[in-house]
Amino acid sequence: MKIRLILNAITIEPLLICYVAARAMCDPTLKNLELDKACFVKANYNGTVCNTITNGTFEQRNFTKENNAIQLHITNMHSWQVSASSMITMFVVLLLGTLSDHYKVRKPFLIFSVAGQLVEFSGCILCVTYMDECPLEVLGIAQEIVLSLFGGEKLFLAAIFAYLTDITLEENRTLRIAIIQGIYNICFGIGHFFTGTLLSQLGYTIILIIGSVLTTLGLAYGIFFVKESSIISKENVDKDAITRLTGKEFLETLKLFSKYPKSQNFKIIEILIVLAIASTISNGELSVMFLFTETAYSWTIREYTYFFTITTTINTLGLTCAVPLFTEVLKLHDLLIIAAAFINRIVVNIVYVTVRTPMGLYIGCSIAILRILTLVGIRSQLTKYVHQFDVCKVLALYTVVDSCSEAFASALYNKGIYGPTQSTFPHAFFLAGIGLSTIGILIVLVMYYMVKKSQTKDEKGTSAFEAVQCYRFGKMEPNKETQEKLEGKTIQCLKKMNLKERFLLIKKVITIEPLVCLLVLARIMSGPALTNLQFEKACKVNAKYNDTVCDAIVSGTYRQKNFTEENNVVQSYITGMRSWEVPLSSVLPVIIILFVGAYSDRHKIRKPFMLMPLIGDMVGLIGSAINVWYMYEWPLEILIISDKVIPSIFGSEKMITTIGYAYIADISTKEMRLIRLTTIPIALTVLTPIFQAVSGILFRKVGYFAIFAISLCMFIMAFTYGLCVVKESVKMKRKKKELIKDVCNIQHVTDTFKLLVQKKENMDRTNFLTLLLIFFLHGMVFSGEQSTFFLFVQQAYQWTVVEYSYFTTANTVLKFIALSVAVPIFVKVFKLRDLTIMLIAYLDSILASIIFVTVQLPVGLYIGRACSILIATGLPASRSLVTKVVSSEDVAKAISLSTIIQAIAAAVAAQIYHRGIYEHTRKSFPQAFLLLGVGIHILEIFIILGMYWRERHNQQHVGNTTTDVVLEAQITEEIHL
Repeated sequence: MKIRLILNAITIEPLLICYVAARAMCDPTLKNLELDKACFVKANYNGTVCNTITNGTFEQRNFTKENNAIQLHITNMHSWQVSASSMITMFVVLLLGTLSDHYKVRKPFLIFSVAGQLVEFSGCILCVTYMDECPLEVLGIAQEIVLSLFGGEKLFLAAIFAYLTDITLEENRTLRIAIIQGIYNICFGIGHFFTGTLLSQLGYTIILIIGSVLTTLGLAYGIFFVKESSIISKENVDKDAITRLTGKEFLETLKLFSKYPKSQNFKIIEILIVLAIASTISNGELSVMFLFTETAYSWTIREYTYFFTITTTINTLGLTCAVPLFTEVLKLHDLLIIAAAFINRIVVNIVYVTVRTPMGLYIGCSIAILRILTLVGIRSQLTKYVHQFDVCKVLALYTVVDSCSEAFASALYNKGIYGPTQSTFPHAFFLAGIGLSTIGILIVLVMYYMVKKSQTKDEKGTSAFEAVQCYRFGKMEPNKETQEKLEGKTIQCLKKMNLKERFLLIKKVITIEPLVCLLVLARIMSGPALTNLQFEKACKVNAKYNDTVCDAIVSGTYRQKNFTEENNVVQSYITGMRSWEVPLSSVLPVIIILFVGAYSDRHKIRKPFMLMPLIGDMVGLIGSAINVWYMYEWPLEILIISDKVIPSIFGSEKMITTIGYAYIADISTKEMRLIRLTTIPIALTVLTPIFQAVSGILFRKVGYFAIFAISLCMFIMAFTYGLCVVKESVKMKRKKKELIKDVCNIQHVTDTFKLLVQKKENMDRTNFLTLLLIFFLHGMVFSGEQSTFFLFVQQAYQWTVVEYSYFTTANTVLKFIALSVAVPIFVKVFKLRDLTIMLIAYLDSILASIIFVTVQLPVGLYIGRACSILIATGLPASRSLVTKVVSSEDVAKAISLSTIIQAIAAAVAAQIYHRGIYEHTRKSFPQAFLLLGVGIHILEIFIILGMYWRERHNQQHVGNTTTDVVLEAQITEEIHL
């Protein structure tokens, strides 16, 4: 009876065992095959060198240089291989996952992904057969790209867990998923163990054939024995005139303070002082940062773009996580957010000064998650101090202060600090940022104290009816209680919207974001080329050095070729030029904005002034291209006039920033303004890392003219969008989008993404989106560390694939213990929730990474893994939780979205871990990539705590529902009166 019960409980487990065991046996084999391909075919080394590298004795035989070259080939291949396969997998899972949910079909997609693994192994066998003919890139295509066309392991696991969700109850789901995860880890451990032992004896072909046989057995079991889940879902049946500019606008902006009481003016002046401090730090550090890295660490423009890719990725996390957490969950005041950002900057600069290696820069930028919030909070707070008809004026003042600070910072940082300390203490300018940030914190805290002191007095004596009337007529702000009720009414109205109305609402929300994003991204695309061009002009024309010297300076090899003094001369030309260029290009937009800001506020005309900077940028880009044509004739000063001064005559980025934020202030409420102001930074920080990573590489490949042509096309696209699509700050009418009602690929893609925006009865959308973010962060760390770990141990400890397989075997044994012992104890004995289990797992992961970094011996790896026994409990808990926050009809869509997020994370991780961190630290500090995982896990912990706090908060307010309804009815009645 027990045997029959067990047999009835077995469903997809044998298929999982065959698939994972084959995968585990062939993975180490393929890693070793990558080394051989890179050595024999790509680098054309002989058998002595290649055998020394593969068996881990390259340091003893003085083949370290050759090993570095081979690792470079592999990391280059991984950077495009992982990105391409992740993107392909994302689209395959997106399509097939939706089909799976639509028809409640799991089995065909399991079989499809298993067949893909069989095709992959067949291609790898051909690569072994033609060892000397097929290069490393062909192996990369056969190993990952072909597999991704079948969805790969991501589609297989997505189908597995969707199937599992169909056949298990919600209360048992975490445990059942943990069992599946345990089987997965056991099979991987056994497969790695036998591969490490048998590879040297059997060779590549036999191991791959064994993997193919196991995959074929799993394929046969899936076809003949796996049944579809018994749940059958229902099919979805969704069906004024423009006047001339005069001098009055200039005076009107300056007279802004005469319209408000002294107390209000004092607040505006205080926040402008804070702005001046923040802007001085940001602009000053940015103006010398590349010069600093080029001098201190011999970085080229490529390394600099990698560093900024990581920085902007961290900024993305700060904007997408910190802003909603601070504003919606913790309800923090803007001033407190600004203070937190200043504190974060102090910590980052201390790291930059104390850790004087490239690793220090990466550590600093990895913890600079709040630094970007400074200017966002200042803009939001500043627009709340004035009337809506004076928004652009106060933003014009913002631009004035920002420009003046930029001009001051250029002289202070370039001539005053960095120039005198360049050769002795180049890190000195970071100390100025620490001092100025301290002053900013003190001012902000004093402002917050005054706000809290007067807040109680301002809120007294206003009835609900008076608040509603004042709110309607714009005389004053409603009190907190009334505002919450009004927002509740709005939310209730939004809930009654159908899908088409919500889609139209989203289209209306998108206004100037594409224009600003295209503008900024076009500048990013041409940024490395223009920076490189400045160095070439200063070297070849101003300093009159020959091409040998200039090429060494531009390529970062000037120290090896003893051109350090020449590099200092070139940098002196650039710093000297910036001492007059930055003030000039800052003052010209200020003069224009002082006129335009008041004029724009008076007539509520924003659009023409958002198009002006685009014209200036296009003219400046054409001038820069002409400077390339006359490379040896026109000096650096002509380039700066065309690249910087001419765009500033049209307002430059200061114009579009001022008018753009005024536009947003016109169409958003004060309560939503901070969130709305972060929309563009979020979009930019999502796209900026991609463009920064591509721009430096693309410049080296195609040169100046092609890069300028691409940027010019983007400027033209932005201008066309602004001219034809962007309307003035009024409601926009959009054409209705046709809905595709028949069963086709596009509709399935749309259905999956609808899960992100639709609100359903059995779905907690907030927790679902938060979990997707956690999946992205976890996937980035997991994919990045996994793809780098073998290269790390091969470089740091000269491990071969045999030693690595032993380590992974020990690792999977520990995971099995965690899943088979820890999960049942957590769930059945301690009754811990999924969020708590995830929190414990991430804390344990941080501990393991710290041990890996501090104990820099092979034994440290085993100690770290022994202490990380609870890491394996986090993934089943998160997968279980994501299936609980959606309805049963949307399980595969939810899993598909989580898989897509992980695929995107893998693509991002390939650039960050390989190109951004490991490639630059493998010689000096190969453990560096683990520190990024520590920082990301800390962020995940804060997110989980926010989710836990939200659930507790919702539980405490369940009993107040009746009272809220009564209050809402009273306010509604008063509004009607």
